[in-house]
Amino acid sequence: MFNKPPRGDDYTISQALFSIDMLIIFIATLFGLGSSFTAMDNLGQIGEALGYKPQAINTFVSPHSIWNFFGQIFSGFTSEILLMKYKIPRPLMLTLALILASFGYLLIVFPFHGSLYFASVIIGFTLRLQLPLCVTIISELFRLKHYVLLLNFSQLISPLASYILSVKITGALYDKEANKELARHGLQRRASL
Repeated sequence: MFNKPPRGDDYTISQALFSIDMLIIFIATLFGLGSSFTAMDNLGQIGEALGYKPQAINTFVSPHSIWNFFGQIFSGFTSEILLMKYKIPRPLMLTLALILASFGYLLIVFPFHGSLYFASVIIGFTLRLQLPLCVTIISELFRLKHYVLLLNFSQLISPLASYILSVKITGALYDKEANKELARHGLQRRASL
């Protein structure tokens, strides 16, 4: 486990899982995908809070889905072209995708009229940029001998990220703000049956 081969050679399962490279992939995926999933899960509530009409809120889903598709297609052929022609490594491409996603989050945090449409497009596009890049990075770093197991391990990060960021963190923040709003109106929250 501690005698790791050079990057690009076949790793054992324990060598790959406990490597710094896998830890970086884990953290990038946890926060990158987790924040994208959280933003998309709560886009309707965000739109409602910002005063968008229900019909407008329903239209956030369409651009997200369309650009989600384009992100996946784009990441496949563009990463290959950038790697072969310009020698730009895929981890750098993943970093750029995460930076681009942060612009979508900034459009949510600092809204202006119509900003959620742009945020939906950017976050949808970068969400599907991240997944294929992570899959390819794993195959390039750790090779293909234990690829399926390592791939499945990395795919477990997506629901974990969604649970941690959507349920535990964002849910707790929503509950805290809801209690403040109720207290402002002189009401209390009752436990549900």
